[in-house]
Order: sequence, then structure tokens, then C-alpha cells
Amino acid sequence: MKTIMIIDDDKVILDLFGSFLERKYNVETYMYPEEGVKQFILNPNKYDLIITDLMMAKMSGLDVISEVHNIRKDLPVAIFTGIGRFYPEGIYVIPKPCDHETLMKHVEELLTSEFFDVEDFLKKSVNKLLDNSITKEEFIANCMENINSHYILI
Repeated sequence: MKTIMIIDDDKVILDLFGSFLERKYNVETYMYPEEGVKQFILNPNKYDLIITDLMMAKMSGLDVISEVHNIRKDLPVAIFTGIGRFYPEGIYVIPKPCDHETLMKHVEELLTSEFFDVEDFLKKSVNKLLDNSITKEEFIANCMENINSHYILI
């Protein structure tokens, strides 16, 4: 069974979303982002997905994502937010509020989508281009195909 960590400083949201997801997944909930990150650091391979609130007192959701991706760039992470604005490319946003069905749809998408590290991909591709393993046209086609078909980790 997949394990999902939820971090939100609003206990009502935390309990509600936790109860939605624990019907199908192992769920760990944390009201304090520092505690969630600490638990992640202790066992980073335990988690299949982390969902975090954007705006929290001592640590933002973007800070949580940065800490998590410093250790595991392959781990899908999403932000809950009721604030409508643009986010950096690669940040998956789950709108608040959302109902059980909508939350489950987002979680399923995150757990079944392919994520990749664009920096690593580009380094390897550029090296192939420089050592003439691939043509310029193959390089461009490969980049376009991967960028269009994956969630990109930044």
C-alpha cells in the first residue's frame, strides 16, 4: 500500500483530507512542516507522495518541496492552496477546498504519472550531442517529447 504524507497547519483540513485518503492509502499527517520534513529525512523511501499546504507559519510549502527534493528528486509533491496565482513550472497544485472525488483524482494522477529530473535529463542529452552520439534534430525531438509527456521536477 502506498504511503502519503500530508502537511497542513489547519487541523480541520488535515483531518478531512487524511480521512479521505486513508480509505485507500497509508496516511501520515503533520500540522507542523518542520516535523513532517524531519520524519521524511529519517525515512525518505517510505513515502510515495507528499501533499503540503502552501502558506504555513514557520515554513512554506515551497520550502517543504525544496527540502524533500534535496533528498529525493523523484518523489511527487503537491501543494494545497486556496490562493489562485501562478506557481513555478513543475509545481503540482491541488486547489482548496476540494471534495473527496477531486482529491482522489489528483492523488491518482500524481501516483501514476512519470516524473523526471529535467536538469539530469538535459545534462545527459547535451553530453550525447557534444560527443556526436545524437544529432541536433534528435536532441530537439527528444527534449520536446520528454517535456510534453512528463511532470518535470525542478
